[in-house]
Amino acid sequence: MSAPLRLVDWPSGLIDINAVKLAGPQSVNAGSTTSFEGYQQSRATPFGLWQYTFSFQIYRSAEARDYRGFVTALHEGANVTIVPFCDRHVGLKSDFGLSAETNVLWSNGQPFSNGQAWTGRYGNVDLAVAHTKGTTIVFLSPTFWGDKLQRGAWLGFGPTYFGKHKVVEVVYPGAYR
Repeated sequence: MSAPLRLVDWPSGLIDINAVKLAGPQSVNAGSTTSFEGYQQSRATPFGLWQYTFSFQIYRSAEARDYRGFVTALHEGANVTIVPFCDRHVGLKSDFGLSAETNVLWSNGQPFSNGQAWTGRYGNVDLAVAHTKGTTIVFLSPTFWGDKLQRGAWLGFGPTYFGKHKVVEVVYPGAYR
């Protein structure tokens, strides 16, 4: 029987300065079959856990205590945390057909109350069709960047979805493996 998962929250404001992948899910339950004629078919399910090691900057005061509590929780049996994921190699907004305009003020010419203007974002893309468990090709709606991904792009990780997936093949624009 496997150990139950114990989730510990990622410390608020904790930013990694280096993330090194130790193990990825490249495939789970991979295998192959061979017919009598000698034809071989390979299969793999692209699901599994990712494992990383992180390096952090030096923290002080409340941030240091929060980090210390996080590490202690992991030492005391917590074995899962949801890491805020940032793709440091994401394409330019113009690569995805979005306006590269930044520091946009409201229609009245004023910034937010903190003095900062707002910037455009990449936007959420819906699935074009429902997918069953074990599906290896995903179909995205052609809104925003849904039909503009290239091999190696990451997708997933939203406010209500914690999966992280990598495009390994562009079947056609909007359809990815």
